[in-house]
Amino acid sequence: RVRTFNVSVANHADLVIFNVDVRTNDTVAYLVSPDGQLRKAVSYRNVDQARPLSAAEARAGFLTEQRFWAARARKRPTAKLTTQRLNGSVACAQNHGGPPRRPVLN
Repeated sequence: RVRTFNVSVANHADLVIFNVDVRTNDTVAYLVSPDGQLRKAVSYRNVDQARPLSAAEARAGFLTEQRFWAARARKRPTAKLTTQRLNGSVACAQNHGGPPRRPVLN
């Protein structure tokens, strides 16, 4: 599983959080406002079959992502660990298709 985030293309104050299953390339993307509110969520099966998620469908996964990233933010990683994890995420996303390369929620 690869978890990553990026700044929204349409609104640089928003973030897009990606959760990718590297075995299947199934992806869920969450568009998040600056105050942490979920704006939209989309599920991709095999990268190309997009399906918008309702707030109810996205809620459990989004809460899991909030807990994951909050825990990561509380940790004080060493520079070496951060670099290894970042390079690993980028490599996995590139080698396994990763999140779609187009704006998915904007």
